Amino acid sequence: MKHPVYFCFHQQRDQDRAVIVSALTGTVDSNCLSDWTDESWAAAQELGETGLRELIDEKLAGTLVTCLLIGERTWEMPWIGPMLNRSHELQHGILAIHVHDIPDHNGNTVKKGSNPMGRLQYKGRGGKAFPFTNGYPTYDWEFAEGEKHLRDWIAEAARIGGTTDDD
Repeated sequence: MKHPVYFCFHQQRDQDRAVIVSALTGTVDSNCLSDWTDESWAAAQELGETGLRELIDEKLAGTLVTCLLIGERTWEMPWIGPMLNRSHELQHGILAIHVHDIPDHNGNTVKKGSNPMGRLQYKGRGGKAFPFTNGYPTYDWEFAEGEKHLRDWIAEAARIGGTTDDD
């Protein structure tokens, strides 16, 4: 079973890493790579809450899993929270992967960054708030051998999220 993935990341710093990870999913033709920049986010916010939600829905359309790729400064990106919250509402599978050890096109790696999912919360049973890290897995690309296990991680995230591509 294949699960199209929306990759959420720091576009200016981790584009190369996102392309490498996306290429290994087996669904590269149906994956969506984040294209948020500071400027596009500022423009989107001017649309108001409804307009922003519609734009986020457009970006997530056709995907079943949202994968947060965590680089050195991903935690700074203001669109991470809204994208993950909407993914949760849509019952997308969600996972996070530390990608700091994947070299960019110049062969450079970066320091391990903080996981933004530790600061985000979702409503669980009884309306109780839980950090995303309680409900969704985070992996380290290098340590957990991402090249070998990425497809399994995505399939598990889809199962946890309750989404399938059989509909």
